[in-house]
Amino acid sequence: MMVAVCAGFGLVACSPTGPATPALQPAQVIPRAAVASVDPSTANAAKDAALKAYNGYLTAYVTASHTADWSAKSIDKYAADPLRQQAKAALHDLLDAHHVMKGQPISHPVVTALNTSASPKTVLLADCVDMTHWIEVQKATGEPVSAGSGGHEAVNVVVVEYPDLGWLVQQSKRAAVPRC
Repeated sequence: MMVAVCAGFGLVACSPTGPATPALQPAQVIPRAAVASVDPSTANAAKDAALKAYNGYLTAYVTASHTADWSAKSIDKYAADPLRQQAKAALHDLLDAHHVMKGQPISHPVVTALNTSASPKTVLLADCVDMTHWIEVQKATGEPVSAGSGGHEAVNVVVVEYPDLGWLVQQSKRAAVPRC
């Protein structure tokens, strides 16, 4: 069950420990070949908006996971399909199993690349999420579903600026890591 929950979130807490992830690289501006340079204020605005969308999504998903609220409208404010549907399906799986999540993950996202020259504008983020204090429990008893606590996940995220909707988290890929 934890795998389904965390998959919707963009994480997998129950995965076996894997190799350490390489150090995160500083953000890069990826200009189109025909464009000489990218306006720094445009790049900074895109970075800030993408981080705000990701952090908003993370907060909305974690809050919804505390009650297994698969219909949480707050997720819609920050996520686009396919991630939005994956998150809602994972929350519904929690509900069906009579489980909820307890605690909070710790997140430290950074911008790894951006493209503000093309349409739509896109920002790539990397995060290493500490989930040792965010665990799946039986809703009725509060007892942990599995013996071990959550682990750490390296998460790569795509955030896209949608016309008339703003910046939304669209995709998330993850891998288990020993620690952040």
